Amino acid sequence: MLILFDKLYSMCYTSDMEAEVIKCPRCNSKSGQWKNGFTKADSQRYRCGKCKCTYTPERKKWGYTEEEKKQALRLLTDGTTGRAVGRAMSMSKANAYRWAKEFAKKGLL
Repeated sequence: MLILFDKLYSMCYTSDMEAEVIKCPRCNSKSGQWKNGFTKADSQRYRCGKCKCTYTPERKKWGYTEEEKKQALRLLTDGTTGRAVGRAMSMSKANAYRWAKEFAKKGLL
């Protein structure tokens, strides 16, 4: 009964459209890989049905890109307040101020 449920579950919850087959990094099993929530960076987590290992096969980058940092610095140097920069770019005002300090120390600002 459990094997039947495992096969049925894997047929329902694994997409045939995915090019890569998800496999466990610990036991290299390709069957019984279940979706198991998301990380803080919104990457899909999986759980191996065989060894009970939880893992993220393709991690998303956490943080801001260099282009986003440069855009925030441009807004700050144009006279926009840190609070307005934070609201416009959906981030904390402290990020903009911290990046401005870091770029000033490097001599890039």
